[in-house]
Amino acid sequence: MRRGVRPRCTRAPHLSTPCPGRGGAHPAPRRRPLRGHGERRLLHLRSRRRGLEARRSRDPLLPVDAARPAPRPRRGRPAGAAHGLPRCPPQTERRRAPAGDGAGDRRAPEAPLERGGALHPARREHRSPRRSRYPRGVRSPIPILLAALLGGAPAPAAGAAAQSGGLVGHWRLDRSHLAGGLFEAEAGQRTLAVPEGALPVFAGEGKSECLVLAPGFGHLEIDPRIDPERLPAERISLEAWVCVHRPQQWGAMLCAVEDNGSYERGWVLGFNHSQFTFAVATEKGGKLTYLKSKTSFVPGEWYHVAGTYDGAVQRIFVNGRLEAEATDQGGAIAYHDVHQLVAASYRDLNENYPLIGGLYELRLYDRAVPERDLRRRYERVRKLLPAVIIEDARPPARPLPPPLSSLQPAIDAAIDRGADALLRRQHRDGSWSAHIEGYRNGATALMTLALLESGVRADHPSVRQALRFLRRRAPQKTYSMGCQLLALAALDDPKLLPWIQELADELAAWEHPTARGRWGYPTGNEDLSCTQFAALGLWSAARAGAKVPRELWLRVINGLQAHQGEPGEVAWNLGPSAAGRTGKRSIAGFTYRPDSQQTGSMTTAGIGVLTLAEQALGSHLPRRYRRPLEASRQRGIGWLETFYSVERNPGLGGNRYYYYLYGLERAGALLAREELAGRPWYRDGAEVLIGKQEDEGDWGSETHTAFALLFLSRATSAAHTGPGLTGDGRSVSVADADVHLSATGESLMTIWIEGFDADLLAEYAKVEAGATPGLRIVRVEYLADSRIVHTVEVDPKRPWSTERFAFQHRFTQPGKHRLQARVHALAPGSDPAFPGELDELESRSLLVETVVDSREWMETNLELAGENLLEGAGAQATASSGENAGHALDGLAPTHWVCDAKDEDPWLRIDLPRSVRADTLLLAPATSSIATSGDFDALRRANVRINDVDLEVRFPENDLGQAVVELPKPMRVRRIEVHIADHSRGKRNRGQAGFSEVELRLRGG
Repeated sequence: MRRGVRPRCTRAPHLSTPCPGRGGAHPAPRRRPLRGHGERRLLHLRSRRRGLEARRSRDPLLPVDAARPAPRPRRGRPAGAAHGLPRCPPQTERRRAPAGDGAGDRRAPEAPLERGGALHPARREHRSPRRSRYPRGVRSPIPILLAALLGGAPAPAAGAAAQSGGLVGHWRLDRSHLAGGLFEAEAGQRTLAVPEGALPVFAGEGKSECLVLAPGFGHLEIDPRIDPERLPAERISLEAWVCVHRPQQWGAMLCAVEDNGSYERGWVLGFNHSQFTFAVATEKGGKLTYLKSKTSFVPGEWYHVAGTYDGAVQRIFVNGRLEAEATDQGGAIAYHDVHQLVAASYRDLNENYPLIGGLYELRLYDRAVPERDLRRRYERVRKLLPAVIIEDARPPARPLPPPLSSLQPAIDAAIDRGADALLRRQHRDGSWSAHIEGYRNGATALMTLALLESGVRADHPSVRQALRFLRRRAPQKTYSMGCQLLALAALDDPKLLPWIQELADELAAWEHPTARGRWGYPTGNEDLSCTQFAALGLWSAARAGAKVPRELWLRVINGLQAHQGEPGEVAWNLGPSAAGRTGKRSIAGFTYRPDSQQTGSMTTAGIGVLTLAEQALGSHLPRRYRRPLEASRQRGIGWLETFYSVERNPGLGGNRYYYYLYGLERAGALLAREELAGRPWYRDGAEVLIGKQEDEGDWGSETHTAFALLFLSRATSAAHTGPGLTGDGRSVSVADADVHLSATGESLMTIWIEGFDADLLAEYAKVEAGATPGLRIVRVEYLADSRIVHTVEVDPKRPWSTERFAFQHRFTQPGKHRLQARVHALAPGSDPAFPGELDELESRSLLVETVVDSREWMETNLELAGENLLEGAGAQATASSGENAGHALDGLAPTHWVCDAKDEDPWLRIDLPRSVRADTLLLAPATSSIATSGDFDALRRANVRINDVDLEVRFPENDLGQAVVELPKPMRVRRIEVHIADHSRGKRNRGQAGFSEVELRLRGG
């Protein structure tokens, strides 16, 4: 050999680089003369034949045709070159991998697992009589790789991992693999441990045999404390042949997972109720992304389920077919410090949900197995599987409720009716009256949030007017500030960010001076309720783009510990969520103030605030905080599930009930849990709320209605439940006469003919031979309050089919009205050319109740909005009778001044300390919302004196319209005196009339 020339591989002369082996290269070849390629191959075949004959003499089961010469290896790029490292091709026959071996390419079949140096008896007869692909003295890297991933040996080079096909563990659950309470692995060095004291039961025989998982059997343990470095790092595939007998909320075939609240790590192949799931958490996603199969499994049937993740795309397969995929995750798999690697149960540090059914086979890969290989394995095994019969696998005694889809139409209708009720209660200045004097902005912000979450658009006049009201004054209370930040963030308008940042800074400054991380009203003692709304406001501000100090969130986490009660223990099998769980759980609820009573509303608040702080900090949450935070949250969840209820506030009964439901919605949404205590909390709560809704669409007070809407619309979740407010009004109809009449609307009514009586139509269809059959209409008349308001002329040559003859009519006065339809038609058999006498068909009277259209009314109020020069001018009000004359000047429409019922000459006088230049006077009646229409007498006429100028003012027909008085010219106003000259009696408080606001404007500049 020439000096300075690196020897080429004599086994792979087509490679220009050394072949990898132990130490990165084959042992140095012996120095001998180079022979031609044909001579070398002949010597190789002779040597191989002698070796096979010797082996055949020792092993009589070796096939005779195994001694045939192998075909010439294919030239080209070796398989290892795809990984940047060329490898030496084996000197054996290249066979296509049989279906089900997991290779997915043209690699040689996997070597059978060796146990103590001997072949497993079940696979000895199938061992391929091929020569090792590795040089003499060099062991295969496959056992080294498996030991590194599931054992403790150091990992081999990347080339060895590629040769193994990525199969980390393969388990067949039958009698032949069970020894000493352990299921030995087909591949990998980890066994499946049967629970202590459990007696394994099998179904089927031979290749069809499988493990039966009856109630009480437990889980199969692979490793109770496995280091994440021994688990797949960047890619993974999980496979299972499973037969589920009892659907449950959480179940798994194979998992290494931690799913505790918002702290989620690892992966799981399992099922949720009747759908299979595959979840994985990565560095990109941070949390588990649960993929659900489209296929709903049938209990007792076998399914091949697989989940794959290739570093970018997550997929789930059922019976070899792709069911769903997602790209939410990316990069390396995120693990906990230590995991439990288990089979046949969804199990983490504090949960255990054993699978009830059967398991045939499990596989774990450190690569993404392609769909074609999954399909191949499914087809190979699907006809082998036995029937699994479990007598005790009946579902729990309490049946699952019907699916949410059956309740969704009622939920959508309840949301629409509730939102409409809030719109009717909104006052002309955009505010709501609840707690208006103590918490000026709080109720208005809460109602605005409820409307937005219920589907009312941000450009709706009611929302715009509410936003204008909130801008006029800054919040002064913690509740108000938190609700206002929630509402502003829900508008999703970048232009509001400076305003949001200003409010967030102010709210952060209200932190309690001694009880750090907590808030009061803002003065006085701190409490968890105020702290909750402060946290909600700061969290929503941060989501909108505002900056909130990280240290503040850490103080919030620390401060909450004072509000959690002493931990207690309850048995899993004694609570409402006992199905499939073992052992005891630690529980502790949260309290309004330290050492006070634990309640449902405060426990949902504590769980929510902890989760908000964790989400706000994200990856900046210090490691030392994570476990205590999660432990605290899990104890709170345990308390909430132990005392789960949607019909009362645990610990307080009916007190703060709707407030508790909103907290329950937040907790369920923030934890991303569809069930609590084994119950579908949203469906349970929605069903109760629908039953509690009043005839007018509300749930009693405005705040109760807002909390109910926030629950029903799932305000904390990313997606809402229904289509939102339609604004179509209520539909009514009458169908017990010749003509069927229908109508819908509030003040603008749409009226149409729904149809005709069936017997009537049959009578018009039966005519003599040669006559024209069918109902032939000549004219349709609509009557409102016994007066014809619309007429439709119709061509009688064409018989009626489905025409509705719809039209719209607006009632100027709200209240009850009667509608009727009158149809003039040809008599049966009449000739359309000579109509003669007409038949007159009528509907019954349809009673409708109209109201003022909230959108139009608020649009009018917006047009009249402007700066009130009396607000802040120090004006003083006096009146002829009644109390609270100053309410006409306080800038709040819900408050008002009204005269006494016996006052024959009611008047209101306003004096200013300094004159104000103005050109317009606005007089707003005491009735200031659609819902309060009729509470007081309607103003008809008033006499006004401004300084020394006398004016006569007339009011709109309804009791909601404002009177706009334009002065003869701009003037400096020092005194205003208004005498009510005429007023018509209202439905309630008859004889009382007055004003909610008196305003001066300078509209002309």
